[in-house]
Amino acid sequence: MQKVKWGLLLAAAAAYGVYRYTKMSPDQKNNLKQKGKSLWTKTRRCK
Repeated sequence: MQKVKWGLLLAAAAAYGVYRYTKMSPDQKNNLKQKGKSLWTKTRRCK
């Protein structure tokens, strides 16, 4: 029963993220993409 709740919560969070992403303007999407790339490079250097 507990696994079902976590799976449902994860699916709901993913659906909300997709919804928010589709509502963003192209500039906001590009800004988010650049932040993600920056975070990725920072975390990769630590390893």
